[in-house]
Amino acid sequence: MDGADVERLVVELAARVGDGVVILDGAGRIRFWNEGARAVFGYDADEVVGRPVTATGAPSRSSSASSYSAATRPRPWER
Repeated sequence: MDGADVERLVVELAARVGDGVVILDGAGRIRFWNEGARAVFGYDADEVVGRPVTATGAPSRSSSASSYSAATRPRPWER
């Protein structure tokens, strides 16, 4: 399974869950937005994909969102 296959699988799974899922790139821009995120934030995907996550009113990378991301990021030594 290559990187493109993994990305397609993640997007497919994220689209199916009922919870809000927002996937950001390294610059904090929204790459994926599911229906659950629409229900939470009130924006359709076409309104926010490609924009900074801060445009939604969600926490910025300097807040607890980045702490959570860093805490859940896989560590090479734990593989």
